[in-house]
Amino acid sequence: MGQLKYLVFLCFRGEDVRVGFLSYLIGTLKRKSIKYYVDYEETRGEVMEIFLRRIAESRIVLVILSPKFMESDWCIDEVLKALETREAGTSIIPVFYKVSVADVKGWNIVKQGDRDKFINVTKRLGLRSKDY
Repeated sequence: MGQLKYLVFLCFRGEDVRVGFLSYLIGTLKRKSIKYYVDYEETRGEVMEIFLRRIAESRIVLVILSPKFMESDWCIDEVLKALETREAGTSIIPVFYKVSVADVKGWNIVKQGDRDKFINVTKRLGLRSKDY
């Protein structure tokens, strides 16, 4: 893991949480003086590599799972990067926003690329069946 710049990286589907929930969460982080990263700190249209670097520069990745989360390739890429950096000490904390653990239970990531990735979201985030 490189040098840490942020305590928390916020991984979310903007369409689901940007208005309301995210504003409340950011307000709370600011009041508690917690250094966080959220995507609007970059210029619109920046490449995904910047976001992936910010994940590596964070101690915690807060994954806000919401109804349309899995429709976003960017969200999926961020989760995959968070899973890679977990071995280097990054913690992943799932937050369930307008979805239950049972809703997320069947979500899978299938990613084409250098190698195909098939990942069951709940198992990879460390949720055990007794949690749902």
